[in-house]
Amino acid sequence: MESDSEQFAGTILEAISSGRDLYLYDHYIVGPNRLECARKVLTEQRNACSDPAEAAFLTSVIHCLENRISES
Repeated sequence: MESDSEQFAGTILEAISSGRDLYLYDHYIVGPNRLECARKVLTEQRNACSDPAEAAFLTSVIHCLENRISES
């Protein structure tokens, strides 16, 4: 069973690979570096976050993205 962060990371990767529109925290993710842009937005959101639970969730999402990329 996938965790919430794994599901969210999977949704991001699926949107990127299929070419669908992707919005993360009011940022439109486009261009050839979509994955890097998504990571940057997630990292910025995590760094600006004051809620420890949300920061932990976003850190987990970032790690899931990196792990899934390295598996492919």
